[in-house]
Amino acid sequence: MPGTASAHETRFARTRPTLLVLRRQILDAIDTAHPNARACLPMPDMDLPRTYTLPKICRDLHANLFGPRKGSLLSDEWRRAFDTCTHGGKETVITVKELTYLWYQAVCAGKYRVEATEGWVNWIDGEKERIPLRIAHLLAPPTPAPAPVGPPPPF
Repeated sequence: MPGTASAHETRFARTRPTLLVLRRQILDAIDTAHPNARACLPMPDMDLPRTYTLPKICRDLHANLFGPRKGSLLSDEWRRAFDTCTHGGKETVITVKELTYLWYQAVCAGKYRVEATEGWVNWIDGEKERIPLRIAHLLAPPTPAPAPVGPPPPF
């Protein structure tokens, strides 16, 4: 982990505004996707303190999304939410979980930016472009499958 605590705080101060913009976009998308996500789903804390705590936030978000089991793709809380949420079914829960995962990715990119050697890849800049596109995709209505062309295949 290159750098000192003061260097981390300085880099975090430069990175935090981008994270705040991304967080606002993600929270707005969650509000669009689900009428009451906080009450219905296992939503993690999505605050962004003014001091550098991104490593802890990354760990907390990972625990919320993936759970303690090695190789687990989904935490037990999110798995239960698929069956208990009455706001649009599993697709709504999947959308909100994917939006939460976007926040996890943004925080991890910010952490990498703060802790990386100066001049290394700055993933947070890429997130500014990628996350709005991913949000638009997640909130877009499903497109119907194209109609088959030509006669059906013989069996």
